[in-house]
Amino acid sequence: PYKKPFKIATATYLSQPFIYVEVKTDSGITGFGEACPAYEFTGETMGTVTAIIKERLEKCLIGLDPFNIDEAVRLMDRATVGNPSAKAAIEMALYDIVGKATGEPVCKIIGGMTRNVIPEVGGAVIADVREVLEKVKRDVDRGLKILKIKVGEDPYKDAEKIKLIREAVGWSVKIRADANQGWIKPKKAIKAIRLMEKYELELVEQPIVWWDLD
Repeated sequence: PYKKPFKIATATYLSQPFIYVEVKTDSGITGFGEACPAYEFTGETMGTVTAIIKERLEKCLIGLDPFNIDEAVRLMDRATVGNPSAKAAIEMALYDIVGKATGEPVCKIIGGMTRNVIPEVGGAVIADVREVLEKVKRDVDRGLKILKIKVGEDPYKDAEKIKLIREAVGWSVKIRADANQGWIKPKKAIKAIRLMEKYELELVEQPIVWWDLD
């Protein structure tokens, strides 16, 4: 459970669901993966993840060499459409097995380490502007240089919030805007981003609905 509700443009969370997946091998090595179902993005819940693994995914993988990860993904896609977090959890567990079997960190297995440090990102969910400003100021005061701000409501309201944040934290801090699909359509998203671009956003995440690839 969260101490406070975690509100984004398309949902409000009171808690964060996780499902841990355990894959065992006949050599005694066990791999672990994690599914984080999010119904508003992938259509999954804790119940659907558990059910699809039990009913479809585990059956098609029994007996497979865990090093054959591409084949495992192909078999899972053949067994059922969608369900990406359920499949991802199993794929993670297979990489965990390969890493343990070879004694190598998984980053080497998938191409090698490309950075030594991952910066911590602060930011704020959708809330009263005063609360948002207090939160980002605390983040910057403790040394964070990147903020991710939840937007996706009215473009003018979103732009005003970004403006106030930029004025509060200065120009040396990077600001990312995350709409969580809230603007829905490209025209609305472009309007919002145009209103915000003067505040030098580093990036905009999920501006429109997930299925609109064009």
